[in-house]
Amino acid sequence: MFLDRVFRIHARSGLCIEQPVEDQLQVLLPKLIGTSGNFEMIVFGLVLIAVLKYAPDGLWSFVTKWLPAPRRARDWQGAVKLPARDKPQRGELLLEVDAVRKVFGGLVAVNDVSFAIRAGDIVGLIGPNGAGKSTTFNLVTGVLSLTRGAARCGFAASRWAGCRRGRSPSAACRAPSSTSR
Repeated sequence: MFLDRVFRIHARSGLCIEQPVEDQLQVLLPKLIGTSGNFEMIVFGLVLIAVLKYAPDGLWSFVTKWLPAPRRARDWQGAVKLPARDKPQRGELLLEVDAVRKVFGGLVAVNDVSFAIRAGDIVGLIGPNGAGKSTTFNLVTGVLSLTRGAARCGFAASRWAGCRRGRSPSAACRAPSSTSR
């Protein structure tokens, strides 16, 4: 039953192949085995396993080998190079998050999170599902408003339109700033 659904998902594209093969298997397999049953599902399952093993990119990868994709025109060769930006010194403060808190009704989603990101640091925000990682990111970027705390830019503030040193990264998107206590 499951394999029958899997093969019928792509009914429009595979129906012209799948239906005649299924009809032939329903006739031939009982004659070969000597008993009746839905043996075509077993064959389809074996075919599915073979496709997954030998064509992990799908059957379309075989078609693309025969029909190569059209070459893309290289229209970027005459493009003007972007101006180089100055980089912060190693250890210079880029982002400071100070006691950020978010409360939804009576639920505290983020509870007084503080951290600082400095140039050259590799920083990760890890935790189990529901720990508030995405909410923290949304608070820092200004997608959500802060219940309490502050998120301030350092060196890279000039890269965000309208954001100046010491102000929230989201200051360009919201007025007046995301600092609240």
